[in-house]
Amino acid sequence: MWFEKLTGFEEHSPAQVRKNMSIDGEVLKSHVNGREFQCGILETPTLAELRERVLASEVPTGRLS
Repeated sequence: MWFEKLTGFEEHSPAQVRKNMSIDGEVLKSHVNGREFQCGILETPTLAELRERVLASEVPTGRLS
């Protein structure tokens, strides 16, 4: 029900969803009702990659209490 309210069509199969929607950069668009949604990029970094990102950032480190 929520999917149809957002996109204007019922979700029956992945192929049907791909036919009725498209992604342009970070914008997901329904071709049925014309609505657009901001979306992000899915990433699945490893724990080591996340640690590298934290070390490379200038965010103060410390312990939470």
